[in-house]
Amino acid sequence: MESQHSDQLSADEPQPDPPHSPYEVFSSRFPPIVLALNGLIAFLASNDRSWGALGLALFIGPIFNLTLGVAACLLIPLSRQKDPAYPVFKHVLLAFGLPLIGTILCGFAILSMDLHGC
Repeated sequence: MESQHSDQLSADEPQPDPPHSPYEVFSSRFPPIVLALNGLIAFLASNDRSWGALGLALFIGPIFNLTLGVAACLLIPLSRQKDPAYPVFKHVLLAFGLPLIGTILCGFAILSMDLHGC
């Protein structure tokens, strides 16, 4: 009878979360970073609405997003050390796909603003 009681107590205790794979960590933290960067670029362009906004849409935004993708790919060797079966293709696809989509959407958002040359 006592062993059943101790089993029941251990089942009621909160169990620690299982460790997350490096890809789960990357894929949950990288999209908010891309969103925040592109949101900042769009915010800065909305405050400017002149040649500076056009520069953000055509030059600064794409360069920052490319830099973000390259920096994300620099994490691959560290992730491969933790998990030898790390999905490199999925990582590279996410690392360059999200910034590319962010660049396109942010560029369209900036170019749809009422920009002026003054």
